[in-house]
Amino acid sequence: MRRFLCRAGVIGSLLLQASSQAAVTYVSQYRAVEAHERLATYDWVWAPDFDPFSAHITGIAADFFLGHDSRLDPTEVRFTGEVRGVGGSHTGGTWNMITSQTVVDVEFDLDVATPFDAAISATGTNLWNLESRLETSPAGVPIFSGQGVFTGMLDPGRYRFLAVLDATGLHGFDPDSGAEFALPSTAQIDATLRLPSPGGAVVSTLVLLGMSRRRRAPLA
Repeated sequence: MRRFLCRAGVIGSLLLQASSQAAVTYVSQYRAVEAHERLATYDWVWAPDFDPFSAHITGIAADFFLGHDSRLDPTEVRFTGEVRGVGGSHTGGTWNMITSQTVVDVEFDLDVATPFDAAISATGTNLWNLESRLETSPAGVPIFSGQGVFTGMLDPGRYRFLAVLDATGLHGFDPDSGAEFALPSTAQIDATLRLPSPGGAVVSTLVLLGMSRRRRAPLA
């Protein structure tokens, strides 16, 4: 009985120590969808706080589409988005251009060394672009960039995770010849940055150890 209480005390102490290790502390965030017609801002919606953010906007005459869903969890940044640019209306023989953009830009602090894994995937057609990276802040030392699957260990400190996806559509018309052209563009992104608590593995190991010990205990 005494040995059981001693073991339970040790396990309880380790569980408390593991659970006290801090998860991600978010410092700042900019999450938004934007549509730009040439140099003018056509539409713009942004997240006011750290709560889950969702925005889906279709432009006039379906000349653009903005889609964004993201959440900032204690151990994970999750982001999916879609943008489409068709080109907008034309006036008197001028051409038009609309760029649709969806953005996640987050800064966070880690007070203990923390493992990470990330999966960044984006596809598109015609004129589209992805900018994605994890870096230290404010120094901007890169951890990873672009698309792919990334793993590693982050030291205590401040970091910035950025993902910007855009698609540009072109539309033009010549009233003299009647010629018209359109180059619609689309793009989609699926991005996840996981930052599991370093104590999670300790907790799992201790739980399994406790179950093993319990199975081996003789019946009274």
